[in-house]
Amino acid sequence: MFSLLTEVFEMFSELMILRMIRGYVDFSVSGKYPERFLNSAFKSGVKIWSQKSSGGKVTGKMYVGDYKRCRTKARKTGVRLKVLKRHGLPFFVHKNKNRAGLLVGAAVFFIMIFFMSSFVWTIDVEGVSNISENEIRTLLKDCGVYEGAWSSSIDVQWAKRQLSHKYPMITWAAINIYGSNVDVIVKEGQEKNKPDISTPANIVAEKDGFIIAMETRDGTNLVTLGQSVLEGELLVSSAIEIEGQETRFVRAQSKITAQTTEITEFSADKNIGLITSREEAVSRLGISFYGADFPVTLNQIDGINYYRVLEENCLVLNGVSLPISLISEKNYVYEKTQIERTDEMIDKALEIKEALYETFQMQDAVITGRNVYESSEEGKAVRKNAYSCIEDIALTSPLEIEQ
Repeated sequence: MFSLLTEVFEMFSELMILRMIRGYVDFSVSGKYPERFLNSAFKSGVKIWSQKSSGGKVTGKMYVGDYKRCRTKARKTGVRLKVLKRHGLPFFVHKNKNRAGLLVGAAVFFIMIFFMSSFVWTIDVEGVSNISENEIRTLLKDCGVYEGAWSSSIDVQWAKRQLSHKYPMITWAAINIYGSNVDVIVKEGQEKNKPDISTPANIVAEKDGFIIAMETRDGTNLVTLGQSVLEGELLVSSAIEIEGQETRFVRAQSKITAQTTEITEFSADKNIGLITSREEAVSRLGISFYGADFPVTLNQIDGINYYRVLEENCLVLNGVSLPISLISEKNYVYEKTQIERTDEMIDKALEIKEALYETFQMQDAVITGRNVYESSEEGKAVRKNAYSCIEDIALTSPLEIEQ
């Protein structure tokens, strides 16, 4: 509702600006039959608005160009047409025709208003919860939607498609341009529905292994205890055959425990880079205007390696963010040096990588043994681990049913 009111307000504002540029007059029509004059004017395409009738007199507004045409119609219909008040740029220019500076200033003002209104001033993002607003704004900028962009050059449909492609969780997106403001509204989808357990499916081996236990709740076993299987091999079929009845297909359910082997390689650099930063920072100020940055101070940075911390404060007027902001940056110069790791430091780095891998990548397996093979490459220490594990290798594979 608010967006609709905003759009109506902006359309009304644009209409008022157009009327002021063309110039219009408040007029009155008096006489025996003012209705004849109005009918004749309407038939000729004259635009009249805010008309009122009182005491045999009709008042209203019309463009100054139409008023000149209507004087002849007034004489023909026997009414008196009178100007009550004049509005707009033509009358302002005529009144101040000897003041060139004032006219030039007014012309520049109107040109600037039209020019600036053609750019995007603010972008409002609504409806995000799982995605950060900053990520949305970054993607929109890549699609040409940013503060300072030319409004007519924005491809709304392209930007919406990119949002849905980059973030599949966005089920619906709208990008509305209201004058100098862009409203971006997104709707994030709910958690995906769980798979239909009624869909027939087989059980296949997720990896190579030696079966040591089987617990099948539904389906037909195709392997036995003590059998070695390969990755992708069919273990439990969804087809159940009962003598004297048709074959029935179910969603096979089974837990198949097997001894498996997993080989993983870890490496650690023998030399590492060390960054030393200076405590003092080189401060700079700048101004961002319609997306373009302009420096205010030009302090020189002593060094080729530095990192920058930016702080941007947008100018706000009556609760509306303007496309003008003050940028404060601090540049910290740093130096890079190389240090050689000791054997103890290398072992520690490899142990951390092993621990992280075992915690997050092998959390569903029980590690029963580990063989370690160490080697050295150019500039690196390499450790290859062969894990012996016990784990469930059952993997559900839905049937592909041809229609």
